[in-house]
Amino acid sequence: MQPYDPYGRRSWVGVLVFGIFSIGSGIFALAISASTSNSDPTDPFSQIDNEAARNFGIFGAVFLIVGIVMIILSFVVKANAEKREEMEAQAAEQAHQREVQEIALAVKSTVKVRCRYCGTLNDEVSSKCESCGATL
Repeated sequence: MQPYDPYGRRSWVGVLVFGIFSIGSGIFALAISASTSNSDPTDPFSQIDNEAARNFGIFGAVFLIVGIVMIILSFVVKANAEKREEMEAQAAEQAHQREVQEIALAVKSTVKVRCRYCGTLNDEVSSKCESCGATL
């Protein structure tokens, strides 16, 4: 199980869900605004109803805008998370390649071949003896 990463690969999902919730709240508030703005002008509470409708309309519009911005932001966060994931994978691959090269170098430097003419120990990858120059 991976440790919790607040800025990690799945943080865009929360932003997307918040954006969808905000849009739904905005639509709901605009629906309430539309339904209360049709009150009878002779009604003594009509001014209060119109004020409430205006407030719900403002609330709904703000939530719609916030929701749209959050949905756009979620895609930006997702793209950044994918880019970071690619960079981490490349860094891990490079580290792995360095480790493999270090191991290969260590193995090559520890294996020695004895020259059949002078008996000097030479690296396995050498083609000629370091001491007498004979072909190995």
